[in-house]
Amino acid sequence: MRGLSSRGPLYRGLANLRRQAQRMVDPPGLILLYHRVAQPSVDPWGVSVRPERFAEHLEILRQVAEPVTLEHMLDTEPSGRLRARQVTLTFDDGYADNLHQAVPLLEQAQVPATVFVASGYVGQSQPFWWDELAHLLLNPHPLPGHLRLEMEETVQNWTLEDPSAPLQGWRAETGPPPGPREQLYLALYRLLRSLDPQPRTAAMEALRHWAGPQASRWADPFDRPVTVPELVQLATHPLIQVGAHTVTHPALGDLSPLAQRGEMLDSRVTLERLTGQPVTSFSFPFGSYGEDSGRLVQEAGFQWACISAGQAVRRRTSPLALPRISVEDWTGEEFAAQLRHWLGAPKDPPQSA
Repeated sequence: MRGLSSRGPLYRGLANLRRQAQRMVDPPGLILLYHRVAQPSVDPWGVSVRPERFAEHLEILRQVAEPVTLEHMLDTEPSGRLRARQVTLTFDDGYADNLHQAVPLLEQAQVPATVFVASGYVGQSQPFWWDELAHLLLNPHPLPGHLRLEMEETVQNWTLEDPSAPLQGWRAETGPPPGPREQLYLALYRLLRSLDPQPRTAAMEALRHWAGPQASRWADPFDRPVTVPELVQLATHPLIQVGAHTVTHPALGDLSPLAQRGEMLDSRVTLERLTGQPVTSFSFPFGSYGEDSGRLVQEAGFQWACISAGQAVRRRTSPLALPRISVEDWTGEEFAAQLRHWLGAPKDPPQSA
C-alpha cells in the first residue's frame, strides 16, 4: 500500500482539505505589488503591466475579492481574523504613470491603492537610474565597443567584443545573460546599486556621454518619477494614499541602523511636507529587510511597513513586515488563476466583458 508520503491522489486531497480548512479558520489577505502601468521598450525586471491588462486585473479583482485600503485590511475583527478575500493594491517607487495611467483606471473600478514614493527622486527630470541604464544598454541602438568608467577613485573597463543588438524581451531573472549587452547591463546594475547617490549620479552622467545622444531619447513622457504637483494630486485623491519608500531607494538590509533610520525618517518628513498629508506606511526597496528594520521603521513613525515576501497576510503577520505578491504583466485569465491560488476564490469567476 502506498503511504501518504508518496504524494499520491490521497495525499494531495488531504493537503487540499487542510488548506481549505485553514482558509476558513484564518482567511488570508493579499497585498499586491505593482510598480508601473506602462509598456516600456525594455523591462528587464518585469515590473510593468500594460494599461489594458491592469484594467482586466481591476475588473477581475472586483468580481472575486474585496478591494480595500491597507488600513482597512489591517483593521481586523475583534477575533483578530482578517475578513475573507480582502485585497490591497500597492505601487512602489513613485512613477508618473501611477497618476496618469493607473489612477484613471482605479477611478473607473473604484479600487483604492497605496503609492509608495522614493522622496529623493520627486521632481527629478531624468528617469530612475535603473530604467535609464536599461534604456541605454538594452535598446537596439549602436554602442561603442569599449567602456571606461571612473568611480570613487577606481577605474573599471569593459569591452563589448560583439556590441550587437540585445535580445528583445530579455528578463534578468530568467537565467544567465545571453549576450554581451545583457552581461554589461547586469554588471553595471549591481555596481550602481551598491553606490551612494552622488557617485552613482556621476557614473550615470558618464554612461550617457559614452552611449551618445541617440541612446538618450525617450518616447514615454511618464517614464520618470512624479513631480511635486503630481505627488500632491496623488496624495489628495480620495482613492490614493501616499506612503514612504526611503529617500534614495537603497537596499536597507545592507545599511547601518543609523543610515536606515535616516532613509526612513527623512522620507516620511519630506513627503509630509510636500503633500501636507500624514504618511503612516512604508515599503522596503528591493524587499531588503534587516535585523533591526522592524524596530527602526516603527521608531521612524510608521504604523505599517511592506516587504516583498511572496506570501499572503495572516492574522499573526507583523504590521511592520507585511508580505506582498508581485504582479506581472499577466492576462486576465492568468491574474484570476493567481487570485484563486492565493485566496481560494471560486474556480470560475465571472468573465470580463
